[in-house]
Amino acid sequence: MHTERTNNLSLSYALAQRAMSCVYSIGFYVDEYEQDDAQSVEIHVKRKGMRAIHPSKYILRSPGAQRESLLAAAWNAPELFRTGVVRAHVFPLRPAAKDEWEVLLAVRFPVPVAGAAGEASEREFGGVLRDGPRVAHRFNRKVTVRRLVESDNLEPEFTFVERTRLKPGDYELTVVMGGAGSEQHADRIAVEVPEIPRKELLVAGPTLGRAVGHELVVYAEGADAGGDRQAGSESFTPLLVQYVDEPLDLIFLTDACLVGSAGAVRRADQLATAVQRDLTADEGAGLAPIQAVPLQLEGQGKVRCQSIVDVLPSSTLTSGDFVFAAQLSTDRKGGVERGEVRFAVDLTVEDE
Repeated sequence: MHTERTNNLSLSYALAQRAMSCVYSIGFYVDEYEQDDAQSVEIHVKRKGMRAIHPSKYILRSPGAQRESLLAAAWNAPELFRTGVVRAHVFPLRPAAKDEWEVLLAVRFPVPVAGAAGEASEREFGGVLRDGPRVAHRFNRKVTVRRLVESDNLEPEFTFVERTRLKPGDYELTVVMGGAGSEQHADRIAVEVPEIPRKELLVAGPTLGRAVGHELVVYAEGADAGGDRQAGSESFTPLLVQYVDEPLDLIFLTDACLVGSAGAVRRADQLATAVQRDLTADEGAGLAPIQAVPLQLEGQGKVRCQSIVDVLPSSTLTSGDFVFAAQLSTDRKGGVERGEVRFAVDLTVEDE
C-alpha cells in the first residue's frame, strides 16, 4: 500500500490564526516577591468545557538577570542587535604555513566618556569565529576608559586587534558588545579565507589601514607576551570601513609570497621580477605612478614572503572613489596575480 504524505501549509496557517484569535490579557499585582525567583501561575475558566493555555511560571528579573538574558539573545540572534555601533572584520595578511593564513581580526566600537574627571566607562565585548559547528577562535575582553580632565562629553572609538591563524575555508564571526544597563550591540559577518596555491606566487592584500595617532587601539599579544597592550601612535590599525573623511596617512600592506621548496622559489624568480602597485580613480583615471619594487622573497622555510608598505596622504587625493592594486610583473603567459582594495575619500568641509 502506498501512502502519500504532504505538508499542508494552508491548514497549519489556519490553525495558528484560530489559536491567535482568542487571546486575553490578564494583569495582577504582587505585593511581595523575590527577584529571579520563579513563581507558578494557574488560570481556571469557569465555563465548562473550556481551558486556558498560558505560561505556567513567571519571573521578575533583576537588572543583572535582564542583562544576562539580553546578552544570551544577542549571541543567539545578533541580527536583532545589529545597530551599526560595533563593527568587525578579518583580514588575511600572508600565508603562515602551507595550509594556514596569518590573519588580522579587528573589532571597533565607541566608548562614551562622560561625567567627572576620573569617572570610568566600561564596555564588555567578545567574539566567536566558527567554521561550521567548530569554534576556530574566541575572545572576551573588558575595556575601561577614564576622563583625565573636565571637557565636553566624548565618545572615542576603540579598536581591538588580534593576530591569529586560520585554515582556508568559510567562517562566521559573531561579535557582541554590551554596556551599562540593557544596552547590547552585535554584528555577524561571513569570512572567506582563500586557498593557498602551492609553488605559485601570490599577492596577499593589500590591507588598508592608518597610523593609530590619538585613537584608542589595543593589540592582543597573548599571555606569553604579557597580555594586551595599547598601541603606540605610529602603530598600524586597519580600516574597518573603507571611507576616509579626514586628512591622514593611508597605509597599504601588501605581501608577495610563495609556498614551496627552494627550487620553486628559484623558478618563481625567473617568472616574476617585481611587485607593481598603482592607484586609480574608480572610473579608471590613473593617478601618480608608484615605483615598482624588485621581487626579493625572504625566509628560509617553505613559506617565503616579501612585505611592502606604501604610505599615501589622503590630502593628496580629491573626493571620490579609488582602487589601490598590487600585482606581479611577470613574463609568463596567462593571468597575472593581482590584489586590490577599494576605498572612498570625502574631505569636503562645510563652512559654519
